[in-house]
Amino acid sequence: MTSRWPPFTQARKSGATKHGEIVKYLKEKHSLGHGYATTVAQKLLADDQGGRASDAELVAAQYAGPKAHLKPIYESLIASITAFGPDVEIASKKTYVSLRRSKQFGLIQPSTAERLDVGINLKGVPAAGRLEASGSFNAMVSHRVRVSRASDADAELIRWLKQAYDAAQGDSARVVGDGDTFRACPRATPNSARPPSSTSTSPSSTRPLPT
Repeated sequence: MTSRWPPFTQARKSGATKHGEIVKYLKEKHSLGHGYATTVAQKLLADDQGGRASDAELVAAQYAGPKAHLKPIYESLIASITAFGPDVEIASKKTYVSLRRSKQFGLIQPSTAERLDVGINLKGVPAAGRLEASGSFNAMVSHRVRVSRASDADAELIRWLKQAYDAAQGDSARVVGDGDTFRACPRATPNSARPPSSTSTSPSSTRPLPT
């Protein structure tokens, strides 16, 4: 990939300045897949900013100083999340780490020196107990779980994250789900399987045409 590659140069000229805007432009105008569009967007922004910090550097900065004691909890969560499947994407940002499949299903953010916030996309699931509504925390997720100690990163939290991962399967998986719903409903009998209808022959139908 070079800076002279047409999608690259046209994305730069498009006026898109944010990562999401560039990815959307490349997917819509150049038919790039999400992963490739993300790579192009990252390179474009890195070139414009004179170089991009590595994921490890971004995470190290998030857990520097008084937040350092939270990093083992973060690492434990990441180990469990990456075990969901080979398509889990861990994308480090300046203040949080995004958890993606075909779309974002969660995030992990050290919000204070005493707490991690785990954002989870569980649309349609009512908030209850420690599974709070996201509210003003982050508009990219529907729920939040506060994690202050290692014991808070328990099996229940991992189940919620796995549920969000499963829901982020992409359009093809949603079609399968729709099909399952359809198959649970009564189906019309195909024409080929219907018994022949018995039609009565009326006198008018057998009457000879006038000559």
